[in-house]
Amino acid sequence: MSEYFYLVASLPSITFGQKPDISKDEFIAECEKWLTPGDMKMVLSADLSREDPAGENSGCLAAWKQFDAGLRGKLALLRRARKRGEEHKTTGILKEVMNEKNPLLKETALEKVRWDFIEHQGVGSYFDVNRVVLYFLQLQISERLSSFDKETGEGIFYKLCEVDHGETKG
Repeated sequence: MSEYFYLVASLPSITFGQKPDISKDEFIAECEKWLTPGDMKMVLSADLSREDPAGENSGCLAAWKQFDAGLRGKLALLRRARKRGEEHKTTGILKEVMNEKNPLLKETALEKVRWDFIEHQGVGSYFDVNRVVLYFLQLQISERLSSFDKETGEGIFYKLCEVDHGETKG
């Protein structure tokens, strides 16, 4: 397995809840300079915007995909039960997440669950492709969180709910 000392050391640090100092496109461009074709394929298969990412699914990436699929499955069961007015028991962090009343806080809490999983996966990975993949996952979470905008979100909400802005705000 290749080591990417310079690439990993040159990436700006990312902190949960803060806007990253590098964009997804800048990150990919930097990776293309340093990664082997096989490792680049693995990194690109960690792109969260792709519906069905293809590529290598080994190591931390396989663990991530299994974790995220499981999390999404549990969330779907919980949401389906709530929609039907049924009770679906859950424990731990998902219970706390689902009890959030504010959709923004709920989304932020879900992303924090994902972030913490990625942090845990990074233990022992320092300069290899797994570290690059994990960084890319965290970068995408950070970009998503920093893209949330109150006015835009309200506009989408009202449009989806077909609520007249004047009636609700005035």
